[in-house]
Amino acid sequence: MQQAASALGVSDAVVRRLVAQETLPAKQIVKFAPWMIERIHLDLPGVRRAVRLVHSGRRGPSRMPNEAQARIFSDLDEN
Repeated sequence: MQQAASALGVSDAVVRRLVAQETLPAKQIVKFAPWMIERIHLDLPGVRRAVRLVHSGRRGPSRMPNEAQARIFSDLDEN
């Protein structure tokens, strides 16, 4: 992940987010093992687009719709 971040000129957190969003393909042999990212995948159009957004100061759209987010406050009418 660190090597991918360095090659893309972004932080490890950005690479983690791209992997979590499935924008950047990665494999993990077992849970908690290091992620394996193929060099050729760093040049995918979606990855390049996301990196350009990060470099321009914009994060880009999240793939999680608002409905999927956990509610923090419940309405008083729902008791």
